[in-house]
Amino acid sequence: MVSDQTRYSRLANITKIINTKLELRDVLQRVTMAISEEIVRCDAVGIYLPQEDGTFRGFAGKPETINGVTLDTQVIDPEIDLLAKEVIETKKTIYIPDTSKDHRPDPRPVNAFKIKSLLALPISFGQELFGLVFLFDYGIPMNLTDSEIQSVEAYVNMAAVAIQNTNNLKQKENLIAEKQLLLNVTRDLSMCSSIQESFDKCFFYLEQILESKNMTAHLLDPLDKTTIKTTKLSKGCHWTEADWTEKSYEAKIQEVIQTKNIDSKGLLMIPLVSIGEVLGVIVVGKEGKAHNYDYSQLQLAKSIVDATAPTFSNLSYMDQLESIVEERTTVHFEVLSTADEYWHEVIAYPYDDGICCIFKNITEKKKYEQELKRLSNIDLIGQMAAGISHEIRNPMTTVLGFLQLLKEENTYEKHNKYFHLMIEELNRANSIITEFLSMGNTRKSDLQMLDLNSIIHDIIPLIKIDTYNQNKYIQVDTNDIPELLLNRNEIRQLLMNLYRNGLEAMNTGKVLTISTYKEGQNCVVLAVRDQGKGIRPEVLEKLGTPFYTTKDNGTGLGLGVCYAIAARHNAKIEIQTGSEGTTFFVKFNYENNKK
Repeated sequence: MVSDQTRYSRLANITKIINTKLELRDVLQRVTMAISEEIVRCDAVGIYLPQEDGTFRGFAGKPETINGVTLDTQVIDPEIDLLAKEVIETKKTIYIPDTSKDHRPDPRPVNAFKIKSLLALPISFGQELFGLVFLFDYGIPMNLTDSEIQSVEAYVNMAAVAIQNTNNLKQKENLIAEKQLLLNVTRDLSMCSSIQESFDKCFFYLEQILESKNMTAHLLDPLDKTTIKTTKLSKGCHWTEADWTEKSYEAKIQEVIQTKNIDSKGLLMIPLVSIGEVLGVIVVGKEGKAHNYDYSQLQLAKSIVDATAPTFSNLSYMDQLESIVEERTTVHFEVLSTADEYWHEVIAYPYDDGICCIFKNITEKKKYEQELKRLSNIDLIGQMAAGISHEIRNPMTTVLGFLQLLKEENTYEKHNKYFHLMIEELNRANSIITEFLSMGNTRKSDLQMLDLNSIIHDIIPLIKIDTYNQNKYIQVDTNDIPELLLNRNEIRQLLMNLYRNGLEAMNTGKVLTISTYKEGQNCVVLAVRDQGKGIRPEVLEKLGTPFYTTKDNGTGLGLGVCYAIAARHNAKIEIQTGSEGTTFFVKFNYENNKK
């Protein structure tokens, strides 16, 4: 067997290759070459990747031709090959030193190639299977040792990493293409000036995804919301309106309208929904054959229809407004008051020779809508944190693994203190990433009954140092409050983000006030008040949006993290601002904490 140093060199070389932009076939071919060089008694190495029908086809190997048969024509059927079936089910390596004494391998290749011994390995990561690897001889048993099998497993693990990286890259490329397509859809729909034009755009993009020209939009009567009033056909549709009528799927359309769900049995039906209201149904059919769409196609098609729905709704509304102007019927709309910044719902209708208007204050409703928007931004933080940390952790794991291997080598014993330091720093970086991930998490774990005042007083010395260095002042006013279900570290983080924002907003000589008190029977309030110049209305609307910042060196994550922590504690953040300063109120629901 080759030396450990040679093996490490091969592993390092494969790792380097994996991180290049080589095609997957080239990378896996390098893996098979490394295995054949490691196990010199092995006559053939083959990597087989899964097919849609459940079989595995040869993809890379050495040699590429055996007895005139090319590798890519070799197919392994788990229903016939019991060895492959067992490897797939157990995801464990199986070594058969004597095929004549084992019934599991498929006898056809065993007899054809005179295979005496056989090593089968799964290419897997976690619970996901990427393929199979087979090593065998021509007439002479390999007599593999446990150490050699472990070496082969190490190379196969590298193949798993290569396949996973390729799959991830394909997913990212597909995601980018889908996002670009949706951007194009949104852009084109925004420029539509008629209902027919909006559906032409919708059908155009659906055709690209679903590969069908036969599409129609069945639109509901805007008054009774159940009767199909009009039908819009796609430009390239081979079916006439009479053909669609003959399909007799009225009952299916009504079911889609009621459930607001896609129906992919027979004809594909996608509900046209805007603000929770079904406006119609898009129906897609294929001539002469049933459709077979995967999940991603259906979701992308639904996104296109979802983007079309508000455009259709707005254009329909514009048509209705034109009719209203002509018929002088009642109108209904929302408007923002420029004087007192209240939202009003307005209902206007003709009365004698004038117009009668009814105004209703809907400011609270708008606040709830804004809060829902903030919560969706919190979810965005979690998704981005997960994506970024995944990209960072992959190379970190590789580096950490090699450092641990090198640390065990006697040759490098004198460098152990450096290895220890590097491993310690990598572990610390990993813990920081984990903490960042938790900020986008709204699960209510790790909460315990704690005294909020105690947490505040623990970090007051740190706050005093900051205020002193900036020639500013701090005032603390904590009142008797009950204990709450809190996460100490997250509440510290929330308070630090708020007080630092307050200090940055104030000039020298000003006072920052931190206070706690009870409000009503079931609410505990943490208030942080600064004496800055206040927050402009256009900035106030965007506070908490990930990566939105007004600071030159800001990240735009501080307040987003605060909103995430508040949501995790079933609390809400309210802001009061004016020319004399800004106050952030974090309101904890004490009733929920008692439960």
